Amino acid sequence: MIKLLKLAQTNSFALLFEKVFRLTLSIAIISIMAKDFGVSLFGDFNSQIALCTFFIPFASLGLNKLVLKKMALDEDIKKAQNILSSAIAARFIAGLLISFISFAFFQNYAISFFLFTQSFLAFQLCESVLQYEGKFKFVSYVRLLITLLFTAIKLAVLKLYPTVDAMLIVFAFEILIIEITLLIIFKQSSSYRLSIRINTTLIISLLKSSLLLMISGVVATVYLKFDIIMLQYLGSSHEAGIYSAAARISEAWIFIPTILLARFYPVLLSLQSTNKELYKVSLQYLMDKTFLFGLIAVFIIFLSAPLIITGLYGESFFESILILQLHSLATLFIAMRLLVSQWLIMNEGYMLSLLSHAAGAILNVILNYLLISNYGALGATIATIFSYFTATYLCFFLTKKGREIRSS
Repeated sequence: MIKLLKLAQTNSFALLFEKVFRLTLSIAIISIMAKDFGVSLFGDFNSQIALCTFFIPFASLGLNKLVLKKMALDEDIKKAQNILSSAIAARFIAGLLISFISFAFFQNYAISFFLFTQSFLAFQLCESVLQYEGKFKFVSYVRLLITLLFTAIKLAVLKLYPTVDAMLIVFAFEILIIEITLLIIFKQSSSYRLSIRINTTLIISLLKSSLLLMISGVVATVYLKFDIIMLQYLGSSHEAGIYSAAARISEAWIFIPTILLARFYPVLLSLQSTNKELYKVSLQYLMDKTFLFGLIAVFIIFLSAPLIITGLYGESFFESILILQLHSLATLFIAMRLLVSQWLIMNEGYMLSLLSHAAGAILNVILNYLLISNYGALGATIATIFSYFTATYLCFFLTKKGREIRSS
């Protein structure tokens, strides 16, 4: 286990430092934005971001973890490079199509440009490979510099042209610059090479494998982000703003289990085929640590919610305090779901992934519809807690496929 921990922690400091620093800058910007915009306009901004998020799983095609798994299992580096190149091409084309389709529906240049830049998130596959190779420290530091630059740009735009569309465009440009820089670093430092010759047969094969994961991602977005959209249309921009302020803080700590699980994922893939016993021990270890850290985070957030909300957002967001305290409980289930999702991909439980997400999404929509009209942001929070719990735990107690993760 000690050797496993050392392997998983290699080069992790750079990634952790980057995430903490970028999170700090992000919270600072969101705090200033909320104060400058006010509750209602802040709600409008977050509902548009949530609307864009709904399209992102279509652009990702469910390929992220699947591609890394297939590359890890293929010892032929040329075949692995072909898999990576084909997956990036498929994601990029899908992202472009989504941006064009979105403009036809919304006739909003800011939203369409934001979705256009999501096409470049295809190069996140390159980052996954760099992490797998242990060569991502430079990426972390360069991304930090870009984030610092765009923090200054966001502050300038907030002072000179404080509109929702202007901020969406700035956020979009930040994604664009980061991903192009990532591609340049990958080409210079990775042992893998991208090819412009795309294997359409391989793309079709990848898409067949990832179809359920893509649909699962779309459905997951419904119970992760659809509450803000429903608050906007069934409640008001004010309620959406109150809820968004709390949700952004509540979900902030999720980056820690995300980093932990991202570092362990290649290790678990290897152990699953070479050492079943150590694989089970490692899975149990991750379950325990994720749950324990989640409980600590919930406890801290619950006690400090009044100070967090009034300190970051001001007295106008006072209603967000109770929302933050309750919503923090839901994030415990989000953290556990991250691990469950990795386990499902490793064991090809794509249908169970889809069904569990669907159960959470359906419950989320029904409860939001019933509760928002009477209870506003509080109703959306209650709906979120029950839907996260359903998607993370309940489905695995009702299926045979969930026996392994259930016993962990």
